[in-house]
Amino acid sequence: MLHLIPSDAHIETSKFCKLESTRRFGMYYTLLFGEAAEFSIQYRPLAQESQKNVTVKGIQNNDILTIFANRYPEAVKEDAPISVEYKEGIPVLTINQNLLPGFLEKTFKEFAEKKVQNLIIDLRYNGGGSDDYGKMLFAYLIDKPFRYYKALEIKNNTFSFFKYTNIPPEQIKLSKDAFKKNQRGWYDTLQHPNLGEQQPLKPAFKGKGLRFA
Repeated sequence: MLHLIPSDAHIETSKFCKLESTRRFGMYYTLLFGEAAEFSIQYRPLAQESQKNVTVKGIQNNDILTIFANRYPEAVKEDAPISVEYKEGIPVLTINQNLLPGFLEKTFKEFAEKKVQNLIIDLRYNGGGSDDYGKMLFAYLIDKPFRYYKALEIKNNTFSFFKYTNIPPEQIKLSKDAFKKNQRGWYDTLQHPNLGEQQPLKPAFKGKGLRFA
């Protein structure tokens, strides 16, 4: 199933995390193996050494989600887009959706005032989005100018699938000023705001321990 799940930079932790989802596991399984009237399952009950076998009927995805919501109502509640929680004195900054710039500035000011030395950033359930937010987060984790991209390139300056989108015809052919063909035949992006030297944001995290989950 891992081959069906997209991720950035060949990262596998996010793929395994997505397979934990009740909604996504069934979807990926069906895409790979097709629908089935029943399933033979081998499992090991919690705190037991011996395995057991059971055969269950296949049901529709919507029925699975209804059962899940009724059985585990707390699990289906939507999490905050971004939050911070202290666990054993260590802040865990959880980012589930796009960043909130004001929240991020306030949070890192709090870390500076408390002289936080260790920080965990939890991105496991973040599906991605605008990379401007990724640069913003990184800018709080470093105290000197940096390059967010070494380079940014695409394979072609036009794509056949554009005709199936709502992109205006005049924009289907990418601007010559925005892209330049490189030595390996791909196209370098020239005008993206994340290219070139970027500046850190204050107050930058000064702690010694930083971990991403």
